[in-house]
Amino acid sequence: PVLTLTPTSVIYPVDKKPITIFPNPARDRVYFRVNVEEPAQIEIQIFDASGRLVSRIKKTLNQGQTVVEWNSEKVFKGIYLYQIYRDGMPEKTGKVYVKK
Repeated sequence: PVLTLTPTSVIYPVDKKPITIFPNPARDRVYFRVNVEEPAQIEIQIFDASGRLVSRIKKTLNQGQTVVEWNSEKVFKGIYLYQIYRDGMPEKTGKVYVKK
């Protein structure tokens, strides 16, 4: 038998992207807008340019959209890397620029 795989896509309306980060660049607050279709545990890890963990946010989310805030007031100006995990699995990585 021949197994045929058909690719599938998840299509989100413009305002229903799984994760949106804003503003970028940021000053004293960064917001992570997270959409989940079922309750989930998320963890956001934020690292400075040297790879040092500067913040970790853990939240249990209900179905729908949630905005998670990172207070970047106490960090220096620069580029920060973030890693977002959902239920322990990597979901998204990226950069955010904090300007003062």
